[in-house]
Formats: sequence, C-alpha cells, structure tokens
Amino acid sequence: GTELLELYAEHLKPLVHTRAGARFASRVALRVDAKARKKVLRGLKGDIGAIARDEHGTSVLVALLDVVDDTVLLCKSLLAELFASEQDTAEVLCHKSARMPLLHIFAPRSTRYFHPDVYGFVWDSSQRCNSRKDAPIRRAELLPQA
Repeated sequence: GTELLELYAEHLKPLVHTRAGARFASRVALRVDAKARKKVLRGLKGDIGAIARDEHGTSVLVALLDVVDDTVLLCKSLLAELFASEQDTAEVLCHKSARMPLLHIFAPRSTRYFHPDVYGFVWDSSQRCNSRKDAPIRRAELLPQA
C-alpha cells in the first residue's frame, strides 16, 4: 500500500534520471498523502535544476506541480530553486526539458507542449489522487510566482 511508497518518498533523487525511475517517482508522488509529498520535495531539494534539465526527471516535477496542495512550499522549494538567478531563469526558459514545469503552470496538460505518451500517465493518475485543492485554484496560486 501507500505505507511502502512513503518509505521511498525521500529517496527518489537517484531514480528520476531514467524513464522507469521517473515513472516510479511520479507514481509515488501521486499516490502518497500530502505529508509524504512534502518529503518527496525535500528529497529532491538541491537538485531541482538538474532534474528539470533531465528529459525524464522533468516529468516528476510536472507531477508534483499537478498534485502538491501546498503552493507556498512549491514556490519556496521547486520554483525558487529553478529561478534562483537571472542566469538560471534564462537557462530554464531556453532548455527543452527544463521549461516543462513552467509550461505546465501556464498551459496545464496542453498536448501542444506535453506529449500524451510521456505525460499521460501523470495526468491519468493525478485524476485519482487524494488532492484537496482543485487544479484551477492551485494554478491560480502558482501563476504569480512563475
């Protein structure tokens, strides 16, 4: 059950750089409760930029943006680390994979930017996750920070 997945929450960083590992990490984030999702974010802290620049790792960040209710924590950890300096911001905006989390805030689930074969499992699973905050509310709170 979810108890086993919670054990992995803080130890996903080495897994997110492979396709299978990113899918597993995303599924962990989608299936655990809010407290364990915070652990997932804490476990990735310090490497958010490298994860965003990874073609597989960026799907984990998109999954977190899709399900984490604590938008203040998302802004302070994920977005703040992505856009720490002007140089980081320019790099994120120009990098093919790194800009995906930002695009997800502006155009969530848009098939123009997100191929369903790559991100479909995130969206299908997040429909069934135990999130208390509706996606439009979460998006409205993240937009001013992005």
